[in-house]
Amino acid sequence: MKTNKKTQELIITGLRIHGITKISQVISQAAVNDGFAVKTSEFVKQQLMLNEVCHIRWGKSVDSPLISKGECGIFLCFNPISATDIIADYLSPEGVILVDTSKPYLGILDDPVSDQAIRPATNKTFNLPDKLLKLLKPRSATRCLGLHSVVGQIFPLLNRLSNTVIRVDAFELAQKSGNIKMVNFVMLGALLASGVLTIKTESVISSINMTTSSAEADDFIKALEFGMTQIKNRRKL
Repeated sequence: MKTNKKTQELIITGLRIHGITKISQVISQAAVNDGFAVKTSEFVKQQLMLNEVCHIRWGKSVDSPLISKGECGIFLCFNPISATDIIADYLSPEGVILVDTSKPYLGILDDPVSDQAIRPATNKTFNLPDKLLKLLKPRSATRCLGLHSVVGQIFPLLNRLSNTVIRVDAFELAQKSGNIKMVNFVMLGALLASGVLTIKTESVISSINMTTSSAEADDFIKALEFGMTQIKNRRKL
């Protein structure tokens, strides 16, 4: 599912704990390894929530590090609750969304234990832009929604924003890989296995070795390959 567009554009969103700047660095170096020009931009969307956003553009020639609204071909999303407005604004009509469905980060409230654990921190409403309100079910089409309402509609909403939404429980896969801290590289592996990137897997592995210590690189590559294998196995079913 490679894109035919000369310049490939990727937005990564997530909380600081997801380590998205690290995989942004790895992807950027991998694109350089493959001979592409690369420009990136990283910023914090919500200071309080430490919600980070990375724009990465690579191709034969790249003028700006910022992706224009409606032009992003790929979203790698670790925290969809706080990223739906970005996705709605920036995703291209044929864009692909790869989203982490992990309960520890989504705050899905179907577990009484986790419900009690996160309720004090989530007694708030979320302001939704007009573009998203039009996509929500009529009974919930109010500008301010509580967390329960947002979580209940987050994936149906993503499905309406994109024809290709790939769900990955990265926390569960990271646990199975042997290190729960490797959520970001499990997701990167899933992204590579999806076939949407124009950079080579071996270039990504080389980038990991170039940008991290040897001790870290082994863990990162193991998680990357585990994420790739899980997605490839899923596609065979």
